[in-house]
Formats: sequence, C-alpha cells, structure tokens
Amino acid sequence: MTGILLLLAGLAAGAERPALSLPVRIQPLHADPYHLQVDGDQVYVSGFHAQKLVTLTAGRKKPARELPLDAFEDYRADPAGREVREVRRAAGGDLALAAGKLFVAQVFQGSVLVVDRPTFTPVRRLPLGGDGCLAASPDGKTVYYARNTEPEFYVIDTKNYQHRAVAYPADCRGIGCLAVSPDGKRLYVGIQRGGKAAGENAVLAAYDLEKGAYAGTAVLGRRKEGTPDPGMPFSLAFAPDGKRIYVGTFQSESGVLVVDPQKMEQVDYIYFGSKRQTPPFPWVDPMGVAMFDRWLLVAVRHNQEVVAIELASHRVVARFSQDPAVTYKRVVVAGDRVFLAGESSALVVVKAKDLSRLLSAVDVCETGPVQVTLVKR
Repeated sequence: MTGILLLLAGLAAGAERPALSLPVRIQPLHADPYHLQVDGDQVYVSGFHAQKLVTLTAGRKKPARELPLDAFEDYRADPAGREVREVRRAAGGDLALAAGKLFVAQVFQGSVLVVDRPTFTPVRRLPLGGDGCLAASPDGKTVYYARNTEPEFYVIDTKNYQHRAVAYPADCRGIGCLAVSPDGKRLYVGIQRGGKAAGENAVLAAYDLEKGAYAGTAVLGRRKEGTPDPGMPFSLAFAPDGKRIYVGTFQSESGVLVVDPQKMEQVDYIYFGSKRQTPPFPWVDPMGVAMFDRWLLVAVRHNQEVVAIELASHRVVARFSQDPAVTYKRVVVAGDRVFLAGESSALVVVKAKDLSRLLSAVDVCETGPVQVTLVKR
C-alpha cells in the first residue's frame, strides 16, 4: 500500500518515478506447482516432480491434503544388460474441475485420474493416456482431453465417463493448450505443429461445440525470412469483449500471440526482449497468460517476472519481480486473488484490490513500465 501511495504522489507532482513494492503472501506447498486450478478459496496443485496432488485453502494455515498419484511398473536394462523392474509413480499433469470432481492427467502412467473433491478420493481411471491437456465446459457436464501422442481430443461425460474421439485438423500433431470459450460455444485447441498450410508452425484450432465441426484454424508465430517460428502455444486468455484471444507461448520468437477468433487469424504479437541471458535467447517464454480487468498478466519465464499489459494499447505498464529472483510460469486470477506459480514449491498470492489500485495509477503515465518488487507481507 505504501508503494502505491508513493506512486500516486509522484505522478501528481511530476516527480521522478519512485521505486515500488507490492505486498504478497507466500504460500508454501509440498509440491511443485506444475499445474494448478482455483475454485473460491480452494487451490488444487498437480506436482510433476512431486508426483502427487495437493489441495489447500488460500490464505489459511490449515495443513494441505495430499494424494499420491498412481504407481506403475517400468522395465529397463542395467549397465550389464540385465532387465530391471522398477515401480514408479506418475508425474502430475494438467487439471480440470467439473461436477464436484478433479480430473488430472497422470504423465508416464497413461491415464486420467478422477478424484472426488469433497473426500479427495480417487473414483475412476480413464485409460486415455496421461500426457495431455484438459478443459471443462462452463456447466461442468463435459471435460475435454487432448493427448500429446495422438492427433485427437476426447469429449468426456463427467457423470458416466462415456467419451468419443474427435480428430485434429488434417496433418496436425501434438498439444500445447486447451480452453473452452467463456460462452461455452467453442473449444480452442493449441496444437504444437500444423498441417501442410502451416508447415512447422503451431496452429490454434477452433472447434464449434454446437455444430460438432471445426470453425477454422489460425497459423501461429511470425515467420522471419520464410523460416517457421519454433514456438508452441502454452496457455490461452480471452479478452472481455470476445474480440481477441491471447496465446502464451513456449520457445516462440514472437512472444504473446494475438488471434482474432472471428477471422481465425493471428493479427498481432507482443514481443518481450531478454533481460537476463548473455547472449540472449531468441525467446523468453511468456508462458502463462490471464485476464485481469483491463489488463493482461503474463508470466515471462526466462525474464523471471510477471508483466501487466494494457489491453487497449498492448503497452506494457508494469513489471513485477521478487528479490531474490523467482521463475514464473503460470498466472491464475480467481475472485479477489491472483496466484503466481513457477518452479519453486510455493505460491505467490496477490490481493486483487492492491494490484488493481497500483495498475490504475500506472495507467495514467506514458513514460514506460514501472518496476515493482513483490514483497512478503
């Protein structure tokens, strides 16, 4: 709060912009927050390296509940060429919340685990592969799951678990992200590599859920001198007016990609230069994107910061980082909180009202983004 007041005073007086800080809560976890979903005060985390699910109540010291993921057998050859049998646990993959249940992809184990949320107890295992992306319909009656190893996604009934497969557009392969539009009419499939028209670029496919057919595909990435952009889609955020989709990317030389969902074409990109690498990478991995009122929040992995972008102008207005530096990969906006997650076993929790007040003050200044340090309160 002090930093915000200093900013307002500095702007009013025309003085040089002061250093800013924003108070945050650091919530320890017993798992790496590889994937997370938030419903009210309840936070669900799938730990890739921790090989378990964790649920906790945001803002409380109540102990987290943990659930180890399923075990599986693995056979390998030792240095002498003899076969060795090992029992391993699945790595935590993507999550979706629907119909009072938690759907989690179990990487390496090869199934989607269904967990009853009130009792935190497994109730079903769907043999659809474990390396993929999940999304849920707004009414919770359907979950969508796209596998990384097959060019198709599945439409799953959350009550009886019946499912059907829908093929990707021709010659497309791999999955990067999956999301249902806010109105529930379209499923957007971020595919790692496109068909003949896209070459080695990624594509964003729009599947019309009412008509049961694709409404179009957009080639992603900016070509330089005829070469493909190597990036892949990682997350999606929908503009409040429905006129833009923002695509967070992994290893893209273009940055955050902007897609027109009506024309199904990329219309812009928001580039981020490298702050820390020497020599710099051609990409900095702006992986996590989320809408926050009239701003887009972006977790920029290699720059170890979260940036706020004004939607009207696509101008970066603020850069947030911690000291010592923390790597961010995901941003989740849920009610009165914003959650930042990265590669450490902790969540950074920001009060939405504090962030909104700061960004509203910054918005009136046009001399470049402010630097904000996230400080544990």
